[in-house]
Amino acid sequence: MAGENKKKTMNDIKLKKPYSISKAIKAAKLISLIAIILTLGSTSVNIYLLVNMSSSVWVRDGADYYQVTREKGISVEDSENIYKEHITRAIELGYELDEGTYDRNLDRLMVLMGESGKEIFESYSRAGVKNYLMQENAVSTVDSVEINLKMDSYPVQGRARFVQTFTKYNDKKSRVIEAEFIIYNVSSWKQNKLGAKIEDWSYKIYEI
Repeated sequence: MAGENKKKTMNDIKLKKPYSISKAIKAAKLISLIAIILTLGSTSVNIYLLVNMSSSVWVRDGADYYQVTREKGISVEDSENIYKEHITRAIELGYELDEGTYDRNLDRLMVLMGESGKEIFESYSRAGVKNYLMQENAVSTVDSVEINLKMDSYPVQGRARFVQTFTKYNDKKSRVIEAEFIIYNVSSWKQNKLGAKIEDWSYKIYEI
């Protein structure tokens, strides 16, 4: 009986050996497959990050700046044109004024320029610009707008130069305004369809 049990045990071991080897081979193949998948996944992630880093823009949140993915199809040239359109619109809102457009323009300006728009509004209030436009039946217009942007700076830095003219009856008085500022991306919405904002607007005035 003891001999028979020993034989059975040896037979069991002989039967289990090829099974164990087969199982080990399968496990090794599975581990290799997982490693390949992980390597491909890591490579794909690196390629994705590289592509998105090369097409990113800087946006501002309070005092902080961070990068976000640029919209597909928006080149640096297109971004520059969008920024220039936004800046031109802000200049028109802030410096083309009359009695009927004053309040509406400055409300919209503060959307496009944020804190800088509020500073312009406050300076106008101190100078009594609204009363001047009303009492003198005056109109302010803008022309000769020049805008230059450093698209390789983060955030984008810009300069603007334009002529503002106050007209009342047949009397005209013009001045040149030169401004420096930064411009960055924000979420677009109904009142800011271009999705940009101007800040740190500083300017000098030269009477003509």
